[in-house]
Amino acid sequence: MERERLNMCLLTEADVERALYKVKGLDFDDILELVKDNPNIDSKALKIELKTSNFYRGNPYVSVIGNLLGFTEKQLDKFFETGDYKELI
Repeated sequence: MERERLNMCLLTEADVERALYKVKGLDFDDILELVKDNPNIDSKALKIELKTSNFYRGNPYVSVIGNLLGFTEKQLDKFFETGDYKELI
């Protein structure tokens, strides 16, 4: 039940990109460049996902990219729950 609630937490595209920039100095273009040669990530599908207006915690790309950038699942949960980029530090 708690996982379902967390999976429905959402942030805007600007919230997510702003947090990535503040914490890692990266924007979405940098993320696409980072994963372009990763055979485990469909970079074209990711590019489409990054154009969405809202990011849901339950989207599998959130965990994949978050983990790739060194964020834990707990950090991602708290970030989506609070909207505070400091949860990713």
